Amino acid sequence: MRKIPGIQIFLRFCPALSTIPRYALLMSESDLISSPDQRTRVPARPSTRTRRCHLGACLFAAALGLGGCSSYTAPTLEVLDARVVERTEEGAIVQFVVKATNQNNNPLPLRDTRYTLELNGEQVFSGIRSPEATLRRQGEQQVVLPAAVPNSMLGSLADGTARYRLSGSLMYVTPGAFAELLFDTGVRRPSVGFSDEGTLSMSVMPPAPEPVKP
Repeated sequence: MRKIPGIQIFLRFCPALSTIPRYALLMSESDLISSPDQRTRVPARPSTRTRRCHLGACLFAAALGLGGCSSYTAPTLEVLDARVVERTEEGAIVQFVVKATNQNNNPLPLRDTRYTLELNGEQVFSGIRSPEATLRRQGEQQVVLPAAVPNSMLGSLADGTARYRLSGSLMYVTPGAFAELLFDTGVRRPSVGFSDEGTLSMSVMPPAPEPVKP
């Protein structure tokens, strides 16, 4: 058996991959064919399916060994503010301000945030929003999450208060070019969860001040 072409590239990115079992990094004898005179053996042209399997095995092995390549701390998330910022004939817009903190010495690009909002125990909104921001090293960033609640779900809450629960998760990219490759190919997409509960006044208030950009 022989090593898959290009596996040395992955090993250069992460020496920890050398601990992966050999069967994850080797091609089987079935991928070799004999030459007509039977005196030498030459590699067979791999099928599309075989090439895809090899690529998947490489990336999977890389993901397993990634933890040994670098260490990092997941960002922390804290809900700072919750308020109704707009009311129309259709419903209300609730705005949440979430503070993200990066305790690492490398920046962390932020990706999609998936979140849901419950009022008095009933789910009234679910959405996805991309912060389109990068957490600077040892820094903080405020992320605004809006939620549109139709009047049909407000009911008697239109002019009073309600218990709310906001929950969700934020995807981010860990440091390094190889980590970006794993994220872009969908092999490894780390995320951190968050949740917050409290009392929400349904009266309209001015939006929270725009965060100061670093």
